[in-house]
Amino acid sequence: MPHIVASILDHAEYWARTSTSYRDQECDLSSDAVTGAGVSPVRKVAFAIWSRDDTQSFAAIRTYPLTWFDAVAQGPGREARTFEKLLMNNPMQRSAGLVVIDMRRSDEASPDPEARRRAEWVSKLQSGDVISLLPRRFSGEMHVIYAKIDVYTAYHRG
Repeated sequence: MPHIVASILDHAEYWARTSTSYRDQECDLSSDAVTGAGVSPVRKVAFAIWSRDDTQSFAAIRTYPLTWFDAVAQGPGREARTFEKLLMNNPMQRSAGLVVIDMRRSDEASPDPEARRRAEWVSKLQSGDVISLLPRRFSGEMHVIYAKIDVYTAYHRG
C-alpha cells in the first residue's frame, strides 16, 4: 500500500522544493546539496534566467550566440555531470528576456529528444549533489539580471 501512496504523491507533484537565486551578478549560482529519500530523489530542476548577450562586435551581422549557460551537478567523490548549453542567449535580441527551463525526470519517454536529454540528466542526480548554473562565453559580454534554481525532491523512496 505505501507504494501506491508514493505513486499518487509523485503524480500530484507533491515534492519538497529548495530555491537559490541572485540578482544583477555575473557569477556561478549553486544550489544547496540535494536532500531527499532514496538514491535518486530529484524529480524536477527548474532554472529561471533573465539575461542578454551584450556583445557589441558584429552586432548587425552576428546571428550565432557567443554567451550561454551550462548546468553542472557534482556530489562528494563523484565526477561533475554537465548539461551543456542549457540556454543560449539570442544575439539579435537587445533587451533581456526571462526564460524558464523545466527539466523533469518524468520526461524520459517524451517524443522530444531535448526533453529526454534533460530527463536523463535529472535522473542521475543523487543526494549530496550540488547543482550549479554557470554563465559561459566564447567571447563577448553577458548581462545576468536574475537567475534562480529550484530543485524538487521526493519525500519518499522511489
